[in-house]
Amino acid sequence: MGSVIGKLTALLSEKCQLAGNIKRGTRSLKDELSSMDAALRDLADKDDDQIDRRSKDWCHKVRELSYDIEDCIDRFVLNHSHGGSKANFVRKAIRKVKMLWKDMGTAEEIQELKRLVGAQSERANRYGTHQCLASPQTVHMDRRAPILFQDERDLVGINCPREDIIQLLNADEDNQYKVVSIYGTAGQGKTTLAMEVYRNITES
Repeated sequence: MGSVIGKLTALLSEKCQLAGNIKRGTRSLKDELSSMDAALRDLADKDDDQIDRRSKDWCHKVRELSYDIEDCIDRFVLNHSHGGSKANFVRKAIRKVKMLWKDMGTAEEIQELKRLVGAQSERANRYGTHQCLASPQTVHMDRRAPILFQDERDLVGINCPREDIIQLLNADEDNQYKVVSIYGTAGQGKTTLAMEVYRNITES
């Protein structure tokens, strides 16, 4: 979940000009997820047989919800990453109108994600999920869990695939939009790789 929280933090930075309702929703999501991240880390410090079924189910739902939030962030970044100085006035005006509608959709999606996150937080309190967080011991984690806790800049082996994708995107200088598919099973770092490619291109 560290990757999602990091992206939410980046969106809240001064470099990102977010609409007021999107910024408030993003900040609220980040605060709630930070608390959930702490609970997940505490659960990860326990033996598998010390975690009851309700807590395991809660962890699974929170992880799946974090993937949905990350997808929402990626769509927002993608929608705002097109265009450039070569676009004429009319195209820029049309693009701004389209962005306004997309931002309205993003705001509604963030509100729905906030509702889902709040529901999981209430569920944890209702069923006493956090009460089992005691006596931390050796951890037996889901194979996808480390991706949630690891900063994307610390990932091993991301440089080669990142550079390969960048070369594909920069293969021609015709300024045409290109699509490169990144596929694989859940938890392999597809979104992280895509964000690293985006960050590398925009910062270069």
